[in-house]
Amino acid sequence: MELKEYLRAEVYGNADGMGEKLYLKYKNPSTNAVYLIRIMQYYWNRGTVLSKRKAINIGNKLIKKYGIFIPPQVKIGRGLKLPHPNGIIIGSCAEIGEDCTIFQQVTIGSNLPGDFLNGKQPKIGNGVWLFAGCKVIGDIYVADNTLVGANAVLRQNTRSGYSYVGIPAHCTEVKHSRLIY
Repeated sequence: MELKEYLRAEVYGNADGMGEKLYLKYKNPSTNAVYLIRIMQYYWNRGTVLSKRKAINIGNKLIKKYGIFIPPQVKIGRGLKLPHPNGIIIGSCAEIGEDCTIFQQVTIGSNLPGDFLNGKQPKIGNGVWLFAGCKVIGDIYVADNTLVGANAVLRQNTRSGYSYVGIPAHCTEVKHSRLIY
């Protein structure tokens, strides 16, 4: 993992001065949560007992500060955005692609207890938007550029570029244009 590149892309952006970078790193909740996730993953991937302990401590800080539960071994691509970092839960063997946006109260995880032991958790493609309160569960693939609507419960594979809404989530059959956030 290229920690500096991730932080430059996801946390600092186009920040010029040190003051602006410190604000984005520590005071802005959206970028602070992503910063903590990336630092946690960095320490976990170092592999030593002490660094793994530090990663677990950072994970506990994420839980206490934002209510975010993300195990350090989760694979998350570059460009993660958490506009409202609150109550996000991601399973230990889920995978998230690049340029994904995850809003508050989203759950990405297993359909049944113990499924995570067999790797049966969602694989999220690139450019996916998961809106507030949606649940993505089971051994499914969420295709690139998919939108999952607020409070939807997605338990099926998706098609690229479509929106899924409802309980259970269904395709709206309307191809959407790319959102700009």
